[in-house]
Amino acid sequence: MSTAHILHGQTNANDATAAAGCMWWAPSDTWLTKPLCRRYTFAALKTLRLPVCHRDSVKHLHWHWALGLLKQGQYEVLGAWPGEAMSALVASDLHRRGVVHIGAVSSEGAADFASRYPETASWPSSDEDVQGFGAGRRAALQAAAATAERLQASIARTIKRRGPFADESAASDYLVQALQKADRRF
Repeated sequence: MSTAHILHGQTNANDATAAAGCMWWAPSDTWLTKPLCRRYTFAALKTLRLPVCHRDSVKHLHWHWALGLLKQGQYEVLGAWPGEAMSALVASDLHRRGVVHIGAVSSEGAADFASRYPETASWPSSDEDVQGFGAGRRAALQAAAATAERLQASIARTIKRRGPFADESAASDYLVQALQKADRRF
């Protein structure tokens, strides 16, 4: 399985590299572009650093990924996006893939979701900000945020143990496989 990432409208990686001004990558892996459920109670957006060998040194690629909570209490990995993807582009991608409602978002760029999902609440990072949520919803969102944190820590540990990846393609393949494995467990 290859997850070579090519910019929209480009035909190969060399053309993609030449298009420096473009920020959006289109993964060729269908799992990353699969249709999603229409409604999520919560979405947690996280960022992972993937070490990649680059000449005689190691550079770190940043990849965003998201975990969604469905009303029934089930989790689903919503996708992964390269570090250049901004929250607004992630929101647009989720919308394009069928998501019409997200109840709350936990992310530094949660405000960027307002253009696509105006009814979405920003899940607070401090305990005093959670008072605006009812007790049941607060408990569900806290559990979902904790699940996303555990998955983040687990993948980060495996990446650290593995060491630097040979190239960007190997790094993205590894991340996709780790997220697919987690998605199957949910």
